[in-house]
Amino acid sequence: MLVDASAIMAIISGSPEAPSLSARLSRATKVFVTPTGLSDAARDLSAWRDVPDGVVEEILTEFVRETAAQVISISASIGWAAHRAELTYGTGRHRAELTGNDAIAYACAKAYRLPVLCSESGLAHTDLDVA
Repeated sequence: MLVDASAIMAIISGSPEAPSLSARLSRATKVFVTPTGLSDAARDLSAWRDVPDGVVEEILTEFVRETAAQVISISASIGWAAHRAELTYGTGRHRAELTGNDAIAYACAKAYRLPVLCSESGLAHTDLDVA
């Protein structure tokens, strides 16, 4: 399962979706995150309640440790697949309105054949399997 930034943020912030997302995450046999997903989650977490940068890194490092998530390395082929995903599902082209970082998550999920755990994400409007 690939956990995208929206799901990470929803779980950490205790959003109304957090229990459902956490339950689905706990059933995953393997968990993956992308470096760009962690970066997006860090940005959002930092803005949420003005969390200091050092604390943000600790919180996300703990999330990765507790979920035993593997951080996916972004290869050139994933980069090109992300470009194609953005051409197909990007902002102004499709209702998914994927950003560049969303497109990277999309490409990683496709390359590794992973369902995506997301919350209020354009990824749910693509051809990916949603966990």
